[in-house]
Amino acid sequence: MDEALNKILKKMDDNNKARAEQAAKNPQSQKKTITRAEVMKHNKPNDFWVILKTKVYNISNFPSEHPGGQSVLTRFMGTGQDAWPDFEEAEHSKRALNRLKQFYIGELE
Repeated sequence: MDEALNKILKKMDDNNKARAEQAAKNPQSQKKTITRAEVMKHNKPNDFWVILKTKVYNISNFPSEHPGGQSVLTRFMGTGQDAWPDFEEAEHSKRALNRLKQFYIGELE
């Protein structure tokens, strides 16, 4: 991995540490059931939820930090579509898959 990517990943880790700590303190929030309509309401860069398979993730403010560019994510903004096929096709690293856990907010209804 090159140095620039490592810097980006470190910045993303630092920026999302508080969110991960809050989720860990509140396990009930991780079991919430969320409708597709509710996901679609969160359609702004600073309030952006995305669906991956049957799980919902709050990735607010993350698109601008995404190593692959923000358009990769923002095209799903407000659509209520499952972004998993594109996520899987990008062949994310194990580290990326593990980091995804910190954004988890509930299950799709």
